[in-house]
Amino acid sequence: PYYPRGFIVEYGGMSGEVASNPPAFAKIKIPEITNVVEGSRCGEGEVYLIANSNAGKVLWFSSETSTSSIGEGENWQTPSITETTTFYALASVNGCVNGERTPVKATVNPLPIIQANINFKNCDEDGNANGYTSFNLKEANEIITKETTDLNISYHYSLVDAEAGNNTINTESFNNEDAINNTVYARVENIFGCFLVSTVTLEVSTTSLPLGFMEELTECDDDGNIDGIHSFDLTKATTKILEKLPTQPLSVHYFRNREDALLEKDEILPQESYLNQIAHSEKLYVRVETTDNGNCYGIGEYLTLIV
Repeated sequence: PYYPRGFIVEYGGMSGEVASNPPAFAKIKIPEITNVVEGSRCGEGEVYLIANSNAGKVLWFSSETSTSSIGEGENWQTPSITETTTFYALASVNGCVNGERTPVKATVNPLPIIQANINFKNCDEDGNANGYTSFNLKEANEIITKETTDLNISYHYSLVDAEAGNNTINTESFNNEDAINNTVYARVENIFGCFLVSTVTLEVSTTSLPLGFMEELTECDDDGNIDGIHSFDLTKATTKILEKLPTQPLSVHYFRNREDALLEKDEILPQESYLNQIAHSEKLYVRVETTDNGNCYGIGEYLTLIV
């Protein structure tokens, strides 16, 4: 490689020589890269890089030793890349490709892995069978992200809002009547600030448990304190409930009131040791949903606990 060096030239001054009076001086300027700006992007694509020089033009190379440039100019756009790549900038005069090359990194940050489209279903159990009901959109998070952690998820009315991160929706209680064509958009952003948008279609389930469906669990008040309060193993009711429903992958969840069951809040856990909150007799809301996608199958006050 070539390294710039300085030289001192003396004019005369030796004994017997005619005194010299040089009219000017010469300055040798070595072209070099004086500044670089690295670039980054989310996912596969092109990256903009900058390299400034003090002379000549900037040539870009794919390696420190390659003899053919792949681009030129102080502001340069890389080819499409799928991973972080280092390119090399050279200040060149008259097409010279020798000299010190400066590395400039083009960073490719990963995009989150998501489901691009999902259908999210809830039961119309708000007391008005009109095809509209409230959704807890947070329950869709795991379906969209395939249970990936370290992601920030927000919901929006439109794709434009989702891409811009504007006008977020209250996720804990959103009625599909407020959605445009029963659709909302989930913006999923990772720690690198890279995001993708999932289209969420809201559906209201038409399935339900049979009219008058009710299960009972009975326990004797034999715990040494006659107060009408006892521990119940709710999984015993789960077995009975599933036996009466069509054979398919279903899960059963218990709540103290209809709103919690509808929005999947404050679920009774663990199911094996629930102390009834109302002495002697208490009714619980049961939420049955499919295990493959969490869609609601039916909600109702279907379990009575008796002490």
